[in-house]
Amino acid sequence: MQFCTSWGNRLMQQYDDREKQWLPLGSAIRRNAMGASGALHTDIPGLEFHRHTQLRGAFPHFMRPVVIVVAQGRKMIKFGDKEHRYGEGMCFVAGVNMPVTSCVLEASMEEPYISMSIYLDMGILGELAAKTPPRGTPQAC
Repeated sequence: MQFCTSWGNRLMQQYDDREKQWLPLGSAIRRNAMGASGALHTDIPGLEFHRHTQLRGAFPHFMRPVVIVVAQGRKMIKFGDKEHRYGEGMCFVAGVNMPVTSCVLEASMEEPYISMSIYLDMGILGELAAKTPPRGTPQAC
């Protein structure tokens, strides 16, 4: 029984630590997404904030490679026959261009859907991948 209690305590500590780490990022996303609804462009190429104050029905579009981090609300993205729902403190990563249908599931004037999108530059990622040694290759110290 001691093992279960110890394991449970460690699991709860990891959860608490993750929650504490999430707070500054979530707050920063909320601060930067103030203003009008829709996509809020920044001076940083590839960085956008999104804010929606009402539910948004199914919206078919073509998604570029992106990391989406949700600070508030919930969203659904469907590609092919796979449907993914994610919300506050979660992220969605698309590594390739793909047709999707998405919709905002939770949003209101009081608690809008708020997220941050970081669009991935595939040219830069390709350069980094080319410089990465294959797994198991010894490296010089």
